[in-house]
Amino acid sequence: MTSTIRNSGADAKQAQAFKYGEVLKWLLRNNFTDKHLVFDLLQLRRSGGYSTIQNMISAGLVGETRVTGCPVPLIFLRPAGLAAAQRLLAVHASRLYVAQVQHDLVAQRVVLDWQRKNPGSLIRSEKQLRSRGFTVGAGIDDSFGKIPDALIHICPTANIQQKQTWAVEVQENEEAKEVAERKLCQYFVAIDRQEIHGLVYVSTRPSVLETIKKIAHTDVRRWSYSRVAKNWEPLLNHSSPTKDWILNERLVFVPRPDLAKPYYQYTVR
Repeated sequence: MTSTIRNSGADAKQAQAFKYGEVLKWLLRNNFTDKHLVFDLLQLRRSGGYSTIQNMISAGLVGETRVTGCPVPLIFLRPAGLAAAQRLLAVHASRLYVAQVQHDLVAQRVVLDWQRKNPGSLIRSEKQLRSRGFTVGAGIDDSFGKIPDALIHICPTANIQQKQTWAVEVQENEEAKEVAERKLCQYFVAIDRQEIHGLVYVSTRPSVLETIKKIAHTDVRRWSYSRVAKNWEPLLNHSSPTKDWILNERLVFVPRPDLAKPYYQYTVR
């Protein structure tokens, strides 16, 4: 693929600063990334991408590290890169949770692919949403809302009123039926309230998505968080938030088994 950056007509220093800025902003939004995502983010060939990453490492802006079980090295911000990134974005640094690395890389890949297919779309990472206290589907009785793994804002037409906001939920492991049902309840409520337009469920394990799809097509119960008992409880006397138009038009399942090999070791996905 020919780089749109190299052909922008800017001089070499401006082009380099632009590329560095894009990588630093992406890292600040997401905490870490990998080289293949950098190649796609900058629309560079592998040679140009490797050169950019190596130059940023040499400049002390980013570093590389490995996490057990993840085949690809992680790229992260060094202090100098963090300072530069914070001048570009008002987002604070946060801890790297090793157990979430593969999950978060899958989320990054999905939203970047979506952004490529929908030029002009905007992405909000879970880190950005958490820093802003953004949630969806909070209960009317002050139950906790759900923080999506990402939000994608797209405008399918020139009319800004047609803008759509899709939540992304990456689910890599089988979870208890009650937990999956509660998440679906929160998202269905959020869609019905027009807090978001729809929900994209993603997994490298198609069987996980099939289980969630079966749960979604039942009469999902409404749930509420009990601050006394400190747990979630079903609201048995409330109507189900499940609606046909949500299931048919606003709920999308995206299996990505192709992402298992780049991000998982020693695991049959």
